[in-house]
Amino acid sequence: MQEKRINQLTLRYWTRRWESTTTIHLDHVKEGWVFHANAHSGLTDQEGNPHLFGNLNQDNVSFPKGVDDYLEYLWSVIEEGKADADSAQRMLNEIGDWLSATERAAPTWEGWNC
Repeated sequence: MQEKRINQLTLRYWTRRWESTTTIHLDHVKEGWVFHANAHSGLTDQEGNPHLFGNLNQDNVSFPKGVDDYLEYLWSVIEEGKADADSAQRMLNEIGDWLSATERAAPTWEGWNC
């Protein structure tokens, strides 16, 4: 039986550092994900370690606790054939929206993060 993989999913989230949206492309692979990003790219585990947090920390993004668990769940529903490319992208969009909302909700303090 042919394994089904979903490639070129897109994670977009807003960063205060750049005052714009950052885009990371992800490929679903047997081991986890392959991240394609400017700062941190390469093979990760199912939770996106180490490149999910590498990219978020690189830009000082405030992110919600457990975001890696959601990425792992998304990986598992793709792996089990319960999500096609469209539904997987919708789920990833929700993660990106959550990241953006958390980043936008963080306090802005002169001398600290602005």
